[in-house]
Amino acid sequence: MSQTEETVLTVSNLTKHYACGHKAVDNVSFSIRKGECLGLAGESGSGKSTLARCLLLLEKIDQGDIWLHQQPLGRINKKEARPFRRKLQAVFQNPAASLNPKLKIIDAVMEPLDVSKNDAPLFLQDVCTNRRLAAERLFAMVGLQPHLLDRYPHELSGGQQQRVLIARAISTEPSFIIFDEPTASLDVTSQANILDLLKDLQEEMGLSYLFISHDLAAVHFMSHRIMIMKDGQIADHFEKEELFSEKRHPYSKKLLQVFES
Repeated sequence: MSQTEETVLTVSNLTKHYACGHKAVDNVSFSIRKGECLGLAGESGSGKSTLARCLLLLEKIDQGDIWLHQQPLGRINKKEARPFRRKLQAVFQNPAASLNPKLKIIDAVMEPLDVSKNDAPLFLQDVCTNRRLAAERLFAMVGLQPHLLDRYPHELSGGQQQRVLIARAISTEPSFIIFDEPTASLDVTSQANILDLLKDLQEEMGLSYLFISHDLAAVHFMSHRIMIMKDGQIADHFEKEELFSEKRHPYSKKLLQVFES
C-alpha cells in the first residue's frame, strides 16, 4: 500500500502522570502519516491504554502537545474538541462493554450520524436520507448481514459485536482510528478475520491507525512501523521489517521471544 507524506497525527513530548506521582506516559513523541498503521506493543501496565485515552482527549495531559491535521488538541476543552471527534475514532478491547445492551444494533451503529445528521460522509451521501439503508451500507462494509441490525448486542457473537463497533467508527469517515486491543477478547478465528477486515478498510478508505496490543504477532501483521512501550516511555521504534534486527532494544527482544514461541 502506498503512503503519502501527509501527517495526520503528531504527538510531541506527551506526559501524563497521576496524583501518586507515577508517570503513566513519559515524554512520548511520534507521528502517523495518512494511510499508515503504527503499531504499539508492550506488556500490561506499560502505558499503552493511558496514551490512547490522552489522544482521545479522555485524559487531560500534563505536558506536551497533540496535533490532528496540524490543529492543536492537547489544551482544548470538551466543547472545543467536538468538531474533531468525527475525525478521531476508537475501537476498544471488550465490544460488549462498548454497546448499550438496551439499544438495538441499528441504533448503536447509527449513533454518530444521528448526532450530526448534516455531516454524512461521501460514501453514504446517496443513502444518507434513509437511516436503514445507511446502516445496511455500513454493515456491508464490515461483512455483516442486514438482519442483524434489528437484534440486541447479547444476540451477537463477540466477533459480530466488534464488527458493529468498527462500522460505527468508520461511519463518520474519520482520518484516524485508535484500536486498543481490538482482538484480545475474541477467539483465534475471529481475531484473524477482524485483522483482515481492518487491513481491507484501511486500504479502501485511506485510514490511519494506531494499533495497540500486547500481541506482537498481531502488531507485526497490521503495522508499517512499530513502537515498543515500557514504563511509560517509547523504548524502541522501528520499521516493521526491522523487527528481527540485532539492533532491537533488549526489551523488544524479550517480547520477541514470546512472539517466536
